[in-house]
Parts: sequence; C-alpha cells; structure tokens
Amino acid sequence: MKLTILGKPKNFEQYESKVVYHSHNKYILDFEEPNDIVKFLKENLENLKVVSGNDLIEPKKYIQQFVEKVVYYSDFDIAYQKIFDRDFNVIGAEFFCKFPIYPPLIADIMEDTTLLDFKCLKKVLERVNIKKWNKKIFFNLFTQSLRRFDFIASLISAVRKEYYPEKFVIEVLENALDLKDSAPIFKLLKKYKINIAIDDWGSETAGIDRIVRLNPDYVKIDKSITWNPKAFEITKPLIKKLSMIMGTIVEGIETKEHLKEAYPVAKYFQGYLLHKPEKF
Repeated sequence: MKLTILGKPKNFEQYESKVVYHSHNKYILDFEEPNDIVKFLKENLENLKVVSGNDLIEPKKYIQQFVEKVVYYSDFDIAYQKIFDRDFNVIGAEFFCKFPIYPPLIADIMEDTTLLDFKCLKKVLERVNIKKWNKKIFFNLFTQSLRRFDFIASLISAVRKEYYPEKFVIEVLENALDLKDSAPIFKLLKKYKINIAIDDWGSETAGIDRIVRLNPDYVKIDKSITWNPKAFEITKPLIKKLSMIMGTIVEGIETKEHLKEAYPVAKYFQGYLLHKPEKF
C-alpha cells in the first residue's frame, strides 16, 4: 500500500515499509499493512503532510479518512473462540470481526463506530443462523457505540428479529464504563433479556463498585491477571465471591497451570489451551 508524503519521515523502517521514490522532501513509501500506515502517520503528525491527488492533507485528517474508507469498504471474516464450563461443555463463544485495522486503533481514531458495529453485528447474526449455532453469542462493542441509544435500539431490534435475545451477550470494556452513561443502557438491554458481560476486568482497573451497581450477567477476568501468578493469587477470593452472583469467565487460559489455578474459583474458561480462535 503506497503513501505519498512531503516532509522527512521518521522511523518508517519499523513499520514494514520501504522507500520506492525520494526527491527533495517528497517520499513515496510502500507499506505491507494498513495498520502500519496508521501507526506511522500517528508518529509523524507534526513533521509531514500527506499528498492525496492534488491536495496536501494533515496526517490526523488523513488517518480519519483512511481508517473509515478501509473499514467500511473492506470485506472481513468472522472468527470465534469457544467458552467452556467446569465440565468442559461449550456454553457459547466470543464472536468478532477480523477488521483490516486493529480494533484499538479504530476505537482511538473513529468518533462514530455505530455503522461499523452494526455491519459486524449483522454479519455475525447471519452466520450463526446459517450454521445453526445454538449456544451463547458473546459480541464485543466499541465503547463509542455503547453510548448511543439509537444504536442500542437498532441492536435490540436486530437481535430480536434474527435470534433469541436470551442467547445474546454484549461485551463492554470495564475500564471504559461510566455509571451515569451505562446504567440506563444496561437497564434497556436487560428489559429485552439481552445479557451483558464486563470485558477485560482488571486490565487497567478492577472496579468492584461499578460491577455491583451495574449487575452484569458475566464478568470476564482479563488475561493480564491470569498470566500473573501473584495478581491471580490476590484476586482469587474476589473471583470466587463474584462467581456466587454472576458468571465469571477467566480469559487467557493457555497452559494447564492457568486452568489449574482458575478452576476452583471461576465458572467458565476461555483461552488457547481449550480452543484457539478460528474462522466461523
């Protein structure tokens, strides 16, 4: 993927790129992946401009246009990773779209993610119906979308039309939740029997107050805790107590030792040891 710029680029080599043309302060760089273009431009916001047709565009503006164009007009696959109970039966799976740009970059750049989330949602619902998937469907939302009542209403309508709401679980990031914004959204979702999972609990914060007050159906323990024996030992009593009132899912189970530590305190398990993500 080629990018034409004016100015002296820095650190372009680390982004899997090469110079295919250079004259004075004009460069044409060739990148392997769209992610690398975004990361490169974010690092060079102050010292270059992007040439697009006959126009010179500030990198920040070009990034926004580039990401929107790539994610909205590209096709993408659906992948899934199974979730298991204590008897190692499959209770559901986390479904996600394999976007051409990493979701954290999308979330950082795009102000409105609702159309992208809805596009992904429709594709997931279509696929689970075709394959007659009858377990839980865990679906990640961008935080920006969660704050939009109009989007949530559309999501509820789509789920009720295409699938049984009781089998649908929306995953939301724990560290991005705001009680004031989230409480009415959670209330609306529960009214229509759509389940809620707090995702990545403990990745940056481990808020107990928000979990208790929002009362989700599931809490997913972040792999950063699973992979840190000291952190896991400290949080074990809390995970065990949470398991008494909601479904606790320990993520990042990649070794037998991870499973051994998590098994006595959690209800459900997810990770490469049990099932690697694959195309659905």
